Amino acid sequence: MENFFPIAPLYGETDTNSHIAEFQALVSCLRVLSIYHPNPEMIDVIIHSDSEVLTKQINLESRVRDYDRQNLRDEALEYSKCFHGLHSNMLFD
Repeated sequence: MENFFPIAPLYGETDTNSHIAEFQALVSCLRVLSIYHPNPEMIDVIIHSDSEVLTKQINLESRVRDYDRQNLRDEALEYSKCFHGLHSNMLFD
């Protein structure tokens, strides 16, 4: 089976920070959901996050300032096309 959760090994790398780890976790979850849900095109994915950075960047309300995070955001948005919708909300808004 493929490694769907590469978060732990990548988080230990020198150029990784908590924002990158949050995006890696999101991409991994979207990947698994898109593969294993029987009808992903029929569901709305709602992300509840305490990360203002992740929430605003997924909702395209804020620009991405670094290359690695931009690639991960773009990958998450690409997976979002598998679903009926993708929404991100702040937990403590």
